[in-house]
Amino acid sequence: MQKKPIVEMQKVHYPRDKSHDNKPFSSARIARLKALSLVSSALIFVSMVANAQAAIPASGYVFSGRSGNVPGASSRVNIAKNIDKSAASAFKASGSTSNTEMTGYAAVGGEGYDTTTGGQGGEVTTVTTLDELKSFAAACENNTNPKIVYIQGKIESSSTTAITIKHGANLSIYGLGSGAELVNLGLNIRNYKNVIIRNLKIREVFYPNDALTIDACSHVWVDHNEFHSKMGEGITVDTYDGLLDIKNGSRYVTVSWNYLHDHMKCSLIGHSDKVSQQETDSQIRVTYHHNYFDNTDARNPSLRFGVAHLFNNYFKDISGYGLAARDGAHAKAENNVYENVKLPLTTDKFPVSGLPSGYICESSNIFTNSGANVISQAGCDFWDSGILPYTYTPDDTATVPDTVSTGVGTGKITVP
Repeated sequence: MQKKPIVEMQKVHYPRDKSHDNKPFSSARIARLKALSLVSSALIFVSMVANAQAAIPASGYVFSGRSGNVPGASSRVNIAKNIDKSAASAFKASGSTSNTEMTGYAAVGGEGYDTTTGGQGGEVTTVTTLDELKSFAAACENNTNPKIVYIQGKIESSSTTAITIKHGANLSIYGLGSGAELVNLGLNIRNYKNVIIRNLKIREVFYPNDALTIDACSHVWVDHNEFHSKMGEGITVDTYDGLLDIKNGSRYVTVSWNYLHDHMKCSLIGHSDKVSQQETDSQIRVTYHHNYFDNTDARNPSLRFGVAHLFNNYFKDISGYGLAARDGAHAKAENNVYENVKLPLTTDKFPVSGLPSGYICESSNIFTNSGANVISQAGCDFWDSGILPYTYTPDDTATVPDTVSTGVGTGKITVP
């Protein structure tokens, strides 16, 4: 997990003094340099011996890199004493989840795939217009040869539109830089295997289309994207549909480091509440980690029939409800933060005749200024290694608001 720099030594000047060459700095100077470096609650000690400088993290953190005039991967650096230098050292919590590596169900092997690789090594296309995107989608139909598409700049539709990519495999969709966005233009990935979608903003897609739909897919990684609409006067529950919906038995799915905000119906998992849908959607397996749900109302997320693991997500200012498990679905929610959430966790909000309520096994979550949970059954014994077949190390829950809010969305990663 990449932490923002928490130490900055701004233009520390070391005047040349030949009498002190190759000798330790005075205790007074060491004290002054320590004062410059103690700038956060995670205390960092900077040791100075002659012209050697080392950044030493506090307990529970490890050094991850240094930028500024003296970039590098070593925690120790030599600086000439007669040169102004500025350095920023970055630290991460030891044992925590990286914000660039795939974790969760998408990384699990199955159905002929060892993991999720998308269109790695395949044909590369860059699109800048709606027509180019439509042409690319058509070329993906019934195709299993690896393909990579880069979306560059803003592509907007004058009427609500969904680009459907269906019946194939091995695809990566990347936004270039921080300016790639689809406006009133959603993506519908249907009956596809091995798909990666990263670094893309999709916004204000009007009803009846979703911003992103994962439909009957397997091995999908949705990472570092931004999905949003608008909230306020004149916006109703049917102005927009879903931001990120996952349905029809989609499995081996990871949703990570995404920013979902300003929307009524955020993320629905499962196609319908019908008993006839149970066999299909009970196959759903999805991991949500390090996502930021902000200023939303409902479906954060809402889970039917399937299985969802949520850890290290940040839910803030939610006027309706957070996680709803329904129709016998099982959810495991751990090390998440709920802040100003009316109903954080519920298994009983949507009863359906002939179907059981959902299950939520919750632990180590933080609830701040939020309502009471309504959990009638936990089902924690359900979560054995067969159901959760991957390793992960949740971050300390207290670090989640800062880590997630600064790490999610576009422009935070370098796409391949």
